[in-house]
Amino acid sequence: MGGLSDFRVIELAGGIGVAYAAKLLADLGADVVRVEPPDDLVRSRPFGVDRWLNTSKRSQVEPPGGTGWRTRLLPGADLLIHDGTHPGVDPDALLASHPSLVVGTLSPYGTVGPWAGRPATELTMMHANTWANLSPAAATDPDQPPVKPPGHHGTLLTATVAATAFLAATDAAHRTGIGDHVDFSAFASGAKLCETSPATAAYLGEMQARGGSAEAA
Repeated sequence: MGGLSDFRVIELAGGIGVAYAAKLLADLGADVVRVEPPDDLVRSRPFGVDRWLNTSKRSQVEPPGGTGWRTRLLPGADLLIHDGTHPGVDPDALLASHPSLVVGTLSPYGTVGPWAGRPATELTMMHANTWANLSPAAATDPDQPPVKPPGHHGTLLTATVAATAFLAATDAAHRTGIGDHVDFSAFASGAKLCETSPATAAYLGEMQARGGSAEAA
């Protein structure tokens, strides 16, 4: 049994980031049930990505917008992870009915603020928070179109930070009996991982060279 064998987690399928955050907890022993639609996007990824992301999880298939998980899985759950797009998932209402629950929302820009709900891809996210300028696939010519490393480099790293935040809140809820809503912004996490690059660009007008690590590409 892993160190999180006492933790019960519900993952409402919502892309690579949510799937990876839940996978990390499952790998540490948590009982993770993935609620997914029949046409889940992660399942359709090539090269067996779904088998890797869903390691150690159980699965429950529901139609889009299905709410069967509320009665079957929510009682006794410690953590719910979702991406903020599932209709009817209201963190405040869930906490009112399940006071010790932690609701972890992993979205591009968070659920409040001027960019909340704005669509994003890993490409736009990495360039918005300056990550792409520092990544191994950075271009040598700053006038070239946006580039990014292959795969889901940025998503996996920010999802790792999200999983850590969700786990910390769940541990606190286990000790105090008081749940919480962790509203996690992948954009903010990526900017923080870039250290001083966003600040120097915003306040000093200085950009890190796009070709700073291009030799690693």
